[in-house]
Amino acid sequence: MTEDEMVAVEQYLLLRDALFQIADKFDNTVSVSEFCLSHGLTVEDRYAIAKFLTQGCDTKDIRKVRKQLEQHIPSIKNMVDEVVEDMIQAFTKNLRSDGGPSMEYRVGTAQDYALLRDALFEIAAVLGDTPTQPISTNLFCLRHGLTKDEHDKIAITILKARDETLTSDELRARLEHRVPKIAQLNDEDFQSLLFVFTQWFDKAFQQQ
Repeated sequence: MTEDEMVAVEQYLLLRDALFQIADKFDNTVSVSEFCLSHGLTVEDRYAIAKFLTQGCDTKDIRKVRKQLEQHIPSIKNMVDEVVEDMIQAFTKNLRSDGGPSMEYRVGTAQDYALLRDALFEIAAVLGDTPTQPISTNLFCLRHGLTKDEHDKIAITILKARDETLTSDELRARLEHRVPKIAQLNDEDFQSLLFVFTQWFDKAFQQQ
């Protein structure tokens, strides 16, 4: 894998996980693409579901819809009924009145990645994301040039330090040892890093 390909993979992983974190802010599914990504469905699966749901089927009869969809997409058999209901609701809400998909999907290009990145930042801003109070650990890393691997090292280091009594300077020194780029962050940015990762952990523990 070339260096450019590795960067592209890192960017994709951060964007994907940022999308998951932002989507989690909503009570229900707001994006059919995010739903497919989080449930292991392909672009072809997304198209097949959209096509099926525009053929006049009774979406209130969940079991019937599920049985028919399973014939086209076997992996739906592994979904619980609540997830299938969420999927039907999301797709129905995001289809055009003329029966076609709500947007055109293309193979990703560098410009598409840039648009996806900027769209995520724009959506995050609407949800209250700011440089000092970010809402996504992954967007924080994108904003500061940190990779997915560095994101995970930060997460592991902070998680391991939660049961220790460390000063901010001590924790920073430990993080800089694991991720040297953190030394480039000013004090305000470092506090933002601690803020967003701590919020992320707190929410994860509450859901357990």
